[in-house]
Amino acid sequence: MGRVRRGFRLLEQSWGVLRSDKELALLPIAGAVGMGVVGIGAFLLMFRRWPNGDDLKVPGVFWRLYPIFIIASTISTFANAAVVAAAMERLEGGDPTIRSGLRAAWRKRWQLLKWTMVAGLVGILLRAIAGRLKLAGRLAIWAIGLGWQLAITFVIPVLLFEDEDVAPAVRRSASLFKEHWGENVSGNGAIGLAVVALMLPAVILGGIAGFLLGPVALVVILGAIFLLTIAATGALAGIFNTALYRFATTGTAVGPFDAADLEGAFTPKRPRRRPFRRR
Repeated sequence: MGRVRRGFRLLEQSWGVLRSDKELALLPIAGAVGMGVVGIGAFLLMFRRWPNGDDLKVPGVFWRLYPIFIIASTISTFANAAVVAAAMERLEGGDPTIRSGLRAAWRKRWQLLKWTMVAGLVGILLRAIAGRLKLAGRLAIWAIGLGWQLAITFVIPVLLFEDEDVAPAVRRSASLFKEHWGENVSGNGAIGLAVVALMLPAVILGGIAGFLLGPVALVVILGAIFLLTIAATGALAGIFNTALYRFATTGTAVGPFDAADLEGAFTPKRPRRRPFRRR
């Protein structure tokens, strides 16, 4: 419960930044919609048909969808980077706009493109390996994937605000995370629990309302909830990661953020208790 309460405080602090620049919530929506439109459009142009479940099978996914994935994902990465750039401008006392965020991301466009290619390749390789293993192996790959996600927490801020290329940015991100939160920590951070706690009731209530009003209303309501979720979580996550990066690099919390909450954003995993011990 302590992590959940801390997560809600961090969510509130992130909202305090977003409230000053509400238009930044449009960037994650634009990134998600652009990713979907470009991805489906590229697939139709290349294969002259709609995608199906067989297209997601490994290793076929690598050869057939990797180029499309990179083209589409670059849009989402670029939008997320614009949120981070704008959030940093706000935290440092500026008055950001969508244009200023996009301009900052555009200056690092080649680094962001290369990062999208690397992240996509790692994700596909992990999936390919997991598909060939049994349950224990899949759990091990899942743990490796979680460690990778934590290690790359600060890659986009490092690419934007430090003069680093992709490989040094990954090492720098992992070093910052390890230095402040260690290696053996819980994934996603406290703010992720708060987001889930807020959005789950909205999805359930929206589903019930749509079911009572009919299938068209259900699609409209769930679609609206989906877009609002993307807008809120994308913008708030970008702001939170920016504040976390600034705290990791300077040791200080600015704006509405509290240093103790940022320090406790990731908590150590509890050691597993062994049911039987040798005496």
